[in-house]
Amino acid sequence: MTDTRRPISLLTSVALGLGGALLLLLAGGPSAAAAPARAGLNPPLPAKCFARDDSATGTVYSSADSAAVRSAVAAAVPSDTVRLAGACNGVAAQGGTTQTVLINKVLTVVGGYTTTDWAESFPITQPTILDAQGLGRVITASADITIAELTVQHGISFGGDGGGIFARGKLTLMGAVNILSNTTGYSPIVSSASGASLAPSPGGTGNGGGAYVRKVVDFNADEYTDLPVQPRVVNNSAGGDGGGIDTDGNFSVSFFNDLLDQAAFDSNYAGGNGGALKVGGNATVIFTTFSSNIANTDGGGAYFSGNANIDHSTFTGDAAGVNGGGFIIFGMLQMSNSQIDHNSATNGAGFYTQSGATLTQIACLYNVGTYGGGCWAAISESQVNATQLSAYNNQAVFGSVADMYQVLALIYSSQFNNNTSQTGTLYFVDATGRIVNSSASGNRANEGRVVAVSRFLRAEQLAVEIAYLSAFGVAPSASSAQPLASTSVLTGSAFSSVGISLEISDTIVSGFPYVFQTDSAPSSTIRGDYNLFDAKPVISGTNITTGTHSLVGNPMFADNLGHLSAGSPAIDHGIDVGIYTDLDGNPRPSGHGFDIGAYEFQVAMQKLFLPLTRK
Repeated sequence: MTDTRRPISLLTSVALGLGGALLLLLAGGPSAAAAPARAGLNPPLPAKCFARDDSATGTVYSSADSAAVRSAVAAAVPSDTVRLAGACNGVAAQGGTTQTVLINKVLTVVGGYTTTDWAESFPITQPTILDAQGLGRVITASADITIAELTVQHGISFGGDGGGIFARGKLTLMGAVNILSNTTGYSPIVSSASGASLAPSPGGTGNGGGAYVRKVVDFNADEYTDLPVQPRVVNNSAGGDGGGIDTDGNFSVSFFNDLLDQAAFDSNYAGGNGGALKVGGNATVIFTTFSSNIANTDGGGAYFSGNANIDHSTFTGDAAGVNGGGFIIFGMLQMSNSQIDHNSATNGAGFYTQSGATLTQIACLYNVGTYGGGCWAAISESQVNATQLSAYNNQAVFGSVADMYQVLALIYSSQFNNNTSQTGTLYFVDATGRIVNSSASGNRANEGRVVAVSRFLRAEQLAVEIAYLSAFGVAPSASSAQPLASTSVLTGSAFSSVGISLEISDTIVSGFPYVFQTDSAPSSTIRGDYNLFDAKPVISGTNITTGTHSLVGNPMFADNLGHLSAGSPAIDHGIDVGIYTDLDGNPRPSGHGFDIGAYEFQVAMQKLFLPLTRK
């Protein structure tokens, strides 16, 4: 199968273009018939590239290739602005390297103009292109530069860093900047079986296929046009790290609090880490989409060496050979209002973290981890706080939603539905945590279809607490008259413990043939009380208590989410564990006591009308 994400060889494209032109000439094409032969030198080609710098009074440079750009840059003074129009193609040898333009002073380079209007930039209708045509790099800069409203394409660094752009200073990208089909000279090999591949061609080197930056990269708000802009970093490749962009410093996308304006990293490839993006410092990523990027090692979409703040962003269809299909992070992660879907990796198909994370309003869907962590994998004495997480249809061998090793995980007001693993939807290994005000429905596993805990190396006693959870083998029935049919349930215990204590209260457990499972280790314990089971709980193992205050009976659900109907035995039968809102955000308790399960039955407030009487 042909992978559409694979960059076409730039040199091959040029060769095909030249070959096609030669065949046309040999065949006596229309242009040859229309223009009679002329004596003497051929006339110069018409100008296609136009440039001017703001420091020169009205001087406009023009050329059929990219020479006009080099002339305007040479004439500019430091901190000047160079304005471009048209298509500027080709390269030239300057300063010991070959590129479209060499910049050795602080400059701003802006496209989107015409020769009749150098004041207003309209990059959508008047695109400006710097095209190296596969003959060298597009931009080499030794000073801080700003690029706005430009397309940078078809650069190659022949094994060096920065196929499209090499910047020794700070790189600022503004507005509709497109970095397209640049390479360090690396041609990825893509597996025809999986569509994502993960075997580099021999000898691939160079970092930053689209751009390599020694210092900081900033995407800033646009000063040159009021039109919606969608800067793109697409179809770039690197033999080393950062198929799209590799920066040694910090990285920020300061987009624009507007869903119409979003950055996109799509179909980039790295032979090492960071399929689309590798950041050596800290990162801020807002209103950005990473899609169909591949890294041979870690971080299919992105590789964050430091801290990262991610908001209103999407990682979709990214793949890594080892860790972090969507991304991998080694610093602290703050992530909110974002979606992680259809990513794949060995560990942490959605993302992989080593230093802790705070997750708020995250949708994690259809990710596939071939070993651990469908949505995320977390390791190394870190803490994960997750609130309002929605995790559906993820897969992994261990932890279809999360594989957590030596972490403290605090999970609140979240939903886990239809995920598939061998062990655990939420899998705690040498880890502790708390799961509160959450629901789990239709998850599949051989053991621990809701939660599995396991001791591996740590000697101290560990515990995971669960409270106000609604756990369903299948989606709950909305009928208040009948419990779930036994033919609907799936095999596998709801909760399993190997060497760690599970403490469960205020939880509805419905539709499981096996509820609790432990091994023979003395530290493998499951202690429950104030829970509601739809049938007498079937247990396997030792050191299991269901509690003297727990109930067996029909939960009487009002809908397929698990809200309670009036008269449910779960109402007012829970215990206070210090949580005073439910999964919907409604107050608890609502009646005379705390309800069991994720949803508190809301007692309608009624006014008391006293009858009028006459004596």
